[in-house]
Amino acid sequence: MAGLRASAPASSSSSAYAIKNPGNFFDRVFEKRKLKGNNESNDKAVSLAKQGVLNLFSLLKARYTSTEEKKQLAILFSLITDDRLQPTSEIKGLLGEVDNGKIVGIKLNGLLKKNASLIQARSSSHHGGGYSINEIPSVTIESPPSLGAKFVPAQLEPIMKSTSRILRIKVTDGGAGYTSSPKVDVIQNGVKISCEAQAILDRNGSVDSVIVLNPGFGYHGKNGVVDVAIAPPKKSGSDRKNAVKKKATAIAELEYAITDINVVNGGSGYVLSEPPKISITLPEDDPDWYMSPIDKKTWQVIETNEIEASVQSMSCSNSKDILFVDNENIFQFESNPSIFNELENDSLALLPSTLRPFFDRSNEAGGKSIYKIISLPKQTSSIFLPSQRYRAYDSIFGGIGSNPVLQKASKLTGSEYLRIAISGAICTVIVRTALNPLELVKTKIQLQNDDELLENIHKGAHKELSAEANTKVGVGKSTNVGTVDVMKALSRLRGPSSLFQSADITFLASVVFGSFGFGATELFRRSFTDVFFSDGTGSKGGEEITLLIAAAFACILTSAVAAPFELMRVRSMAYINAQSLNVVFSDFLVSMNYII
Repeated sequence: MAGLRASAPASSSSSAYAIKNPGNFFDRVFEKRKLKGNNESNDKAVSLAKQGVLNLFSLLKARYTSTEEKKQLAILFSLITDDRLQPTSEIKGLLGEVDNGKIVGIKLNGLLKKNASLIQARSSSHHGGGYSINEIPSVTIESPPSLGAKFVPAQLEPIMKSTSRILRIKVTDGGAGYTSSPKVDVIQNGVKISCEAQAILDRNGSVDSVIVLNPGFGYHGKNGVVDVAIAPPKKSGSDRKNAVKKKATAIAELEYAITDINVVNGGSGYVLSEPPKISITLPEDDPDWYMSPIDKKTWQVIETNEIEASVQSMSCSNSKDILFVDNENIFQFESNPSIFNELENDSLALLPSTLRPFFDRSNEAGGKSIYKIISLPKQTSSIFLPSQRYRAYDSIFGGIGSNPVLQKASKLTGSEYLRIAISGAICTVIVRTALNPLELVKTKIQLQNDDELLENIHKGAHKELSAEANTKVGVGKSTNVGTVDVMKALSRLRGPSSLFQSADITFLASVVFGSFGFGATELFRRSFTDVFFSDGTGSKGGEEITLLIAAAFACILTSAVAAPFELMRVRSMAYINAQSLNVVFSDFLVSMNYII
């Protein structure tokens, strides 16, 4: 969308910029430039260049929509090595559409082990615990990079379980009349480790809060709550007669921890080689009893790793195979430079489908991570141009010409066929009309049925011819007649327009012959190319053979269709005087006994 909504195409040249370190072929295409001085202008130039890349990306993506074509587009734009120009997010979106990955399994890192020591237990809020039954954490996952209504983000939900420890104690009624901190007991039988808590009084003699000193172990309750008993205020002789004394009440909340994450909806449109990131909301506050682990050698606090979730397995919607993300060999990135050798001989050859862009995270901290083709040969700083026809030379693609290479279309639409047929008809009419006098003369010489014309030629012969050669030529007698002599005699006898006898039928035959001949040849050529050369580029020598075969088939078809018109054209030229198409056709029917 960025390319389609861009206000203007990227500039391809500017005298204010100087090319420096041109990089590879695609960097030179989009002109990786650095301004000589002004940083603001430099940023503007980069912005225009990036806009041009996005324009091209949007147009190509709208045109090429198959899975194989999307792979090739991802490879194409990965060849841009300038991190400022490469459309990284757009490439990721293409790969997501190609893979159309679905989330299958999630794994958790940093969970508290079952046989945890006391120190580990007190740090459980950083290992998946620290939640109450009313504080279920939110688990969110990145949306798929693919665009479109059919690509939806995955939905995850945490699976929670009580750790049987007391998370916190909430005071529901502070009571009144306390002069000393009362005893606090969490009421439950059969616990393995009792909870220890301390009540805190305010200046009015009420219980303000209860601090959990030791969460204990082995508690269970209804709806995540355990009953708490707070001792009533003690009576003393110094109490005033009307002093109010009221027992405080509180409840204990059990601690809950994440034990697993359930995939509610696996989503779609994810990149299999780049699983999405997962985030889990941590407890708002650490419990009172939380204690960071301490290194007993240095007596320094050990920074504990908070719980982390990541994608463990994904499935490809095309193959339905489940792939484990931990397996580093999910995608075997092609590393053989020989795959580029074919490009030296055929600039239209496609890279193999096994080649896949690799997202290099080595510079992720600096924000310069880009997609790379691992097997790309290294670029050299300077290469000698083998010919003046090249404006640059690339170690991968060879010479870069001044004119673009055009690939012939493999499909022929109805409008294209109509334009080709009309063009062929016009060309054929012009050529055959210009050659009509020669066709007429040839027919007259072959038939020799025009006595008046032959006599006129005889009278106009050179006076020094022998008497034998000047003998009158009669009907059925042969003579050596030249083309120029016949044309002169026709002009003298019947006028120059007589040279275009049967021009009307020639026009009609030319329209049929030209429209069918040109259109059928192109139709057969593209059809044969699409059948025998699936990539539409042909091969060395194959294009010429395909064209010859297509022309042969088209000639046979056209000759069959145009044969009746050619027959009428020749018969029209056989007449001594010009006749209309109706007369010629009627005489033909009579001669064939179709009309009596």
